[in-house]
This record gives sequence, C-alpha cells and structure tokens, in this order.
Amino acid sequence: VAAKALRFSLSLVVLAEGTQVARTILRTAPDLPPFLRAWLFAPSTGYLVEISFGALLLTMAGFVARRYRDEIESINRNLEHTVAERTTEVRRQKDELERKNRDIEDSLRYAQTMQQAILPTLDDLQSVFAEAFILWKPRDIVSGDFYWFHKTDTGCLLVVADCTGHGVPGAFMSFIGNDL
Repeated sequence: VAAKALRFSLSLVVLAEGTQVARTILRTAPDLPPFLRAWLFAPSTGYLVEISFGALLLTMAGFVARRYRDEIESINRNLEHTVAERTTEVRRQKDELERKNRDIEDSLRYAQTMQQAILPTLDDLQSVFAEAFILWKPRDIVSGDFYWFHKTDTGCLLVVADCTGHGVPGAFMSFIGNDL
C-alpha cells in the first residue's frame, strides 16, 4: 500500500512537471487546437504542480510517521518484555524470601517453645508466693531475659536475669544461665 501511494504521488509530480514544460514550449505554438490550448493555459492547470507536490509531501510525511510509529512499537515491545522478565525475577526472589522467612520464623517459634519449657511455670511460683505473677515479654520471639526458681527444704531461690543480647544470641545465653 505504501509503495503504491508513493508511486501515485511521484506520478502526479511527473505529470505536473510535464504539464509545466508543455505549457512553456507550446505557449508560442500557433497551430495548437483550441481545446488543448484552453486546458493547458487554464488557471487551474497551474495549481497541478502545487497539488502534486503537496500529495508527495503528505505521502512522505505518512512514511516518516509510520516508520517512527513502528520504531516506537518495537521499543515498547522490548520494554514490555524486559519488564516482564524483571517482574518474574522479582516475584521469584520474593517467593524465596518469604519461604526463608517462614523457615526462620518456624525455627524461632520452636526455640521459643524450648525456652519456655526451661522457665518455671506460674503454678510453681504460686505454690510459694500466693500472689505471684509472671510478666515476661521478650522483644523478639526469643530473648536473653529469663527467670529461675528453685525450692529447697529451708526456703526458695528466685532469680530474675537479663543476659547480654537480644533474640537468638540472648536466648543461648539464657540457656547457659539457666543451667548454672
């Protein structure tokens, strides 16, 4: 379609130029038939060149616009492909991070269960101290804070301790402190 439009525009230009040349040459010809003289020298024939050049310019502008549109569409397709690849990679990384985070949290919750298992229960404390209560709020899931209670024949020992560190390192220290 584009080649046909270009050929048509060029044909108009050639026709217009040919008409202008014919007008120049035949202007002085004495034996020109009246219908041909009327057509060649009519005022509208002079506009044929401008119209044909206008058609050529519009056709060329259309080609340039189509070329840029095709180029922009190609760039957009490449960008969309790149975005899709990167989105897939980000989702894969997000899924991996969520899985690892879930594994770590599961391990910490198990460590929390182990840490709570070594701490004395509220019933143990209330057997000696009727109004005893426990306020144990670790900053993380596990903590370096701990309390220890031991009842003897002559009395009882209650220790409230804060080991250095938070989270897992502090929890390790609380296990060591509980064994002392």
